[in-house]
Amino acid sequence: MWGDALLVAPKIMAPETVLKEMQMQQVDFYLPASEIWYNYDTKVVNDVTGVWQSALLTDLQQQTFAKGGQILPILLHPECMSVLSCINNPIRVEVYLNEDSQASGSLYLDDGESLDYTFAAKASTNVSLSYRDNALFLEAPSNGYEFPAEQRVTSVAIYGVKSAPALVTGGGIEVPFVYDSAT
Repeated sequence: MWGDALLVAPKIMAPETVLKEMQMQQVDFYLPASEIWYNYDTKVVNDVTGVWQSALLTDLQQQTFAKGGQILPILLHPECMSVLSCINNPIRVEVYLNEDSQASGSLYLDDGESLDYTFAAKASTNVSLSYRDNALFLEAPSNGYEFPAEQRVTSVAIYGVKSAPALVTGGGIEVPFVYDSAT
């Protein structure tokens, strides 16, 4: 596990000769049956749990799963070579629902450069996120942290929704959405 939310199947064995020539590697992994597991790349639920599984991956692939019930903030960083150069890029919130159609997580923000967060209350914030009753809730402490104009959540993806919503709103305003029954 990488934190509470991600399960990564590590590449720990040298590939066999044939696989090495194909630039592929086999990974073995186990997904506990007590949870819902989403393939992080495809966003589809892996229905096989409670048994050891294998996957063939290219050298550049990694077998990663998100645990249901978790909310992950993802810093969008296309073509960034370092975190510092994209620290104020837009953020996408990914919600992975559990069997009760609930999830929770948090989003920590600071300036990404200084050590101000260690001694100034206004230098960082930790936003609590939860999904329940078909709604996403955000609770930010009122500590005076000022979000840079670029440091915004620009999209939300909710995986595991069982039917298309009739309406999606944000701040009382109807917002466009896409529903994909596969994810």
